[in-house]
Amino acid sequence: MPLNHRKIGDFITKVSEKNSDGLYDKVLGVAIEKEFMPSVANIIGTDLRAYSVVRKNRFAFNSMHVGRDEKLPIALYRDDEPALVSPAYFMFEVSDKDVDKEYLMLVFKTASFDHLCWFHTDASVRGGLTWNDFIDIEVNIPPKDEQQRIVRRYKTIADRIDVLEKLNEKLFEEADCLINHYIFDEIKLEDLTKLDDLVLPDKWEIKSLIDVADCQSGYAFYKDGYSEDGTRIVDLGNITIRSEFMKLDRDKRVVSSKYKASKYDKYRLCKNDLVMVMTDRKSTMELLGKAGIIDVDEELLLNQRVYRIRSSINVAFLYVYLNSEMVHYYHKAHALGTAQKYVNNGDINDIPIIMPDENTFNLICRSCGPIIDMMVKNKREVEILNTFLAFTEDNIK
Repeated sequence: MPLNHRKIGDFITKVSEKNSDGLYDKVLGVAIEKEFMPSVANIIGTDLRAYSVVRKNRFAFNSMHVGRDEKLPIALYRDDEPALVSPAYFMFEVSDKDVDKEYLMLVFKTASFDHLCWFHTDASVRGGLTWNDFIDIEVNIPPKDEQQRIVRRYKTIADRIDVLEKLNEKLFEEADCLINHYIFDEIKLEDLTKLDDLVLPDKWEIKSLIDVADCQSGYAFYKDGYSEDGTRIVDLGNITIRSEFMKLDRDKRVVSSKYKASKYDKYRLCKNDLVMVMTDRKSTMELLGKAGIIDVDEELLLNQRVYRIRSSINVAFLYVYLNSEMVHYYHKAHALGTAQKYVNNGDINDIPIIMPDENTFNLICRSCGPIIDMMVKNKREVEILNTFLAFTEDNIK
C-alpha cells in the first residue's frame, strides 16, 4: 500500500439510526454534485419512522447508480438540525481523530475517487457499490496538519468562487429586471405562449428567434470517437444553471484534422455565439433552455443536444431575453420526453422575440452591455480559480 494511503474502513464507523420516534420530517437526498438537497421522492403517505437520521458531521451516500453515473453521490452533513435520508442510504462517521472530516469530503469530491468507486461497482444493471467494496477503497490520508492546510487553501479559493458566482447572479438579476421592466411589464405580458390578443405599442413588433439569429443544432461527435487532445467539444456540461459557458478540464476533444472539411463549418462556434441547452436530465427542467455566451477566441465544435444561436441583433439583449423566466416558461410548456425533458429545433426557432421601438431597444442594450461584460470578467476569474482547485485536488490524490 502506498505511503499515506489507507483503506476507508480503517477510520470510519458505520451508523444506523432510525427515526423510530418520528421526531423528524425533513427528508433529504444527495445530489450527484455531492451536496444534500431536498428529496425528489414522493413521500406522501410514507412512514418516515423507517427513514435514517443524519446528524451533523455524518456522511451519507447513495450507492445504487455509481456504475451508470460514474460518480458516487456522497455528502457531509453540516447542519445542526438533524434530517432524514432514505433507508437505502449508507451513513458513517469518522472515528479516527487523525482524519479531518472536511479533508475526507475533499477526497470524495475528486474525479480519481469517483473512478475508484466506479471500478468497484458490481455487475448489476444499476452498477451498485456495496458497503464492503466502499470501505475497501484506499485514499490518501497525509498527516492531519497537512490535511488541514489543504482544507484551508481549498476553502479560501472556493469562498472567492462563491462570492463571484453570487455577484454574477445579482448582476443577471439586474439585467433581467431591465427586460421585464421595459418589455414584459410594459405590455403586461404573463405568458409567451399566449400572444393572440396582445396589443403592442407603436413601432413594436414580434419576431421569431430564427428571424434575428442563425441557428444550428450540434453533431454527434461520439460516433467518430474522442481524443485526449485536439479541438474542444461544447456540450450540455459546458452551460451552467447560471447561464454561463464554462470550459472544463473534463471537456471532450476530437482530432482537429478530421473536421477541417467545409461540411463541418456549421458546427464551428465563434466568439459571441449563444449556446442553448436542449436536453435536461432532471424533471425540474432548471437547465432546459439555458444559454451561455461563447466569450473566447478558440476553436470549438458544437456537440449534439446543444443549439448554436448566432445573433444578428445585440448579443447582450438576446442573451438576457433568452435566459428570462418568461422564455424559461416557454421551454417548459413545449418540453417533450419523460425521463429526460427536451425541446426541439422548431420550438426554439419559434421563440417569440418581442422587439420594442428603437429608442427602448437601444436603452436596454446600453444598460445590459456593461452588466454582461462584468459577468464575463467574473466568470473568467472563476475559471482561473477552478484550475487552482484542480491543482489542490491533485495534491489530494
